Amino acid sequence: MSTKNYNIRTAGQAKIPVLGLGTWRSKGQDCIDIVSQALKMGYEHIDTAQAYSNEVEVGKGIKQSGVARDKLFLTTKIFPDDMKFEPEKLKAAAKRSLENLDTDYVDLLLLHWPDDRVPLSKTIPALCELQKQGLTRHIGVSNFNIANIIEAKKYADVPIVVNQVEFHPFIKQFIRL
Repeated sequence: MSTKNYNIRTAGQAKIPVLGLGTWRSKGQDCIDIVSQALKMGYEHIDTAQAYSNEVEVGKGIKQSGVARDKLFLTTKIFPDDMKFEPEKLKAAAKRSLENLDTDYVDLLLLHWPDDRVPLSKTIPALCELQKQGLTRHIGVSNFNIANIIEAKKYADVPIVVNQVEFHPFIKQFIRL
């Protein structure tokens, strides 16, 4: 399976493979093996998050696959508890993800779930700064409603390229204004 040529979506400057391997609930050696095998089979997008507690394993799976880092699209997400109210905590959390994943950058860094305790007026500019520093190529959000996205865009000076929304038969995402 290859996403080359026919499954790439363009969002602003980002070219994101539509089909990716989600790693939620993947743990330990199984996670390493699954990520490695998926990349060897042609997957080009790997999705993880700090909340999944498997970034180290995902990084090992990428290395084990032998696929060059620049040949895959890597997404991770920072959970609101890591952001608190201080932009420096968000930046530190992002750097921890890079260490865990054993990479110098991710292709897409997302704020994972909106949280009223986390002021977007502070976290969005910090996220933009991480992109400017080259620690992520693109920024986005995850599971934001329309009002959250409108607010986030007010504070962004780089494109927010995606709102990654969990969608499957067992969860219904309702759009709230």
